Amino acid sequence: MWFPSYIVRANAEEPDRTYTTSSSVTLSPSDSMFIRWHMKNPANSTCYVVAAVPTKSQLQSGSKSYVSDGDTSAIEIWNVSYWDLPAALSWNTRPPRQSLMGTVNFTPGPEADDPREGRDGMELRPPTPLFDCGGDSRIAVEVACSDCKLNFEQIFSDPPMAFDVWVLE
Repeated sequence: MWFPSYIVRANAEEPDRTYTTSSSVTLSPSDSMFIRWHMKNPANSTCYVVAAVPTKSQLQSGSKSYVSDGDTSAIEIWNVSYWDLPAALSWNTRPPRQSLMGTVNFTPGPEADDPREGRDGMELRPPTPLFDCGGDSRIAVEVACSDCKLNFEQIFSDPPMAFDVWVLE
């Protein structure tokens, strides 16, 4: 699993406001997040983007939280094909979307002690298509939500709560 090296917001309601990289994730119909990963993997590696969301008990034990409203089960992941994103972005300077890679589900998994909480059929395949990430590679995406609001701090600590890249070797 790779943690992003870059997370920055862009807001359509304030198109000239510039944001710099931070750990704050804010998604809404007018807010997108631009995320970049710089990875060094074995030569034939493939990857996919995933939303890692702890269970309620894991959130409590890790002193983490998030606020959401609306449907967070289909957050869009857009390829923006930028090798290096600038250190600051506004809505007017954001990179253009190239293609929709897929969607990720930002809802907590089932609690281990409650089998009724299961999500039959969830994550039977990677939420975004597999892509080549062998060697020294970078990927940049736009994370967008047309029908939800989501706020959290993406901090590198346990339990993971993040938009990450998972590597298959």
